[in-house]
Amino acid sequence: MKYKMLAVILLVAMTSLSAYASATGQTDNQVLQNLMAKMMRLNEQENSKALTAMYSAEAVIKYPDEEPIHGKQSIEKFYEEVFISTGEEVVKKIETETLFLNVEIPFAFYGVRYKETISSGQGPAEVHRGRFVTLWHRVGEKWLIVFDTSYSDE
Repeated sequence: MKYKMLAVILLVAMTSLSAYASATGQTDNQVLQNLMAKMMRLNEQENSKALTAMYSAEAVIKYPDEEPIHGKQSIEKFYEEVFISTGEEVVKKIETETLFLNVEIPFAFYGVRYKETISSGQGPAEVHRGRFVTLWHRVGEKWLIVFDTSYSDE
C-alpha cells in the first residue's frame, strides 16, 4: 500500500512538472536562472521593494558573523538600510557564474560566484567577490526565496 501511494505521488509530481514546463514554455531551471538574473538587476538598481517580493513570508537571510534576518518585513527593512544613498551617484554592476543549480520539486538550491563592482566616479571602483546560495521553494507556479546566504572571498 505504501508503495502504491508513493507511486501515485511521484506520478502526480512528474505530471505537474511537465505541465508547468509546457504551460510556461520554460523548465524550472530556466525559470530559476531568469529569477536569479532578475535578483541581480534589482540589487544593482537598489530596488528593495521588488527584491523583497522575491522572498517568502518566512524567509531568512543569514550572513557570516551576523544575526539572521527573519521574515519579509525585516528583509525589506534590511535592504532599505543597505541601499541608503550616501548622496553620491553610485553605479553597481554584479556579474555571476552559476556554481550549481539543483532542482528537487518543490525546492531548488542555487549557488553562484559573484563579482560586484561599485563605482562613484571618484577614485578607483570597489570590487567585492564571493559566493552565495539561495534556497527556493515553488508554491504553485511561483518560486520564492526561503533562505539566502553569502560568503565573501576577501
